[in-house]
Amino acid sequence: MVSDKNVIINEISKQNPDPASVQLEFNDVDYFIYYWDGYSLAEKSETKDYNIALTQFKKFAKKLAKNLRRFK
Repeated sequence: MVSDKNVIINEISKQNPDPASVQLEFNDVDYFIYYWDGYSLAEKSETKDYNIALTQFKKFAKKLAKNLRRFK
């Protein structure tokens, strides 16, 4: 899902009520990056720098893809 304030990548799952996701959210000055693996691991990062936020989002998105491939 993409909107003017965030970008979210969610796992589509009928078995997991709280599916894995990675999210980049931003306001006027801060960027927030959230990662949830769908089971027990949650990570959060906050920065004011767009490039750092983008790098962190890509890192979490790759981690999400790797975990989904491993457990599917």
